[in-house]
Amino acid sequence: MALITYADDLTFVQNLTPTWVKPQQVMLAHLLQALHERPSLYTSELARGPARWSA
Repeated sequence: MALITYADDLTFVQNLTPTWVKPQQVMLAHLLQALHERPSLYTSELARGPARWSA
């Protein structure tokens, strides 16, 4: 499985949403990166945030 970096996500978002202002693009890139790193889609896991995602 290939590792997707934040820079990859940001580049993808910037190409997908060229008319958005930079803070909007950055927020979407952060969301994508968080979704890549999550262990599951359980609401409780998403609410805890990345600090508790370590196995």
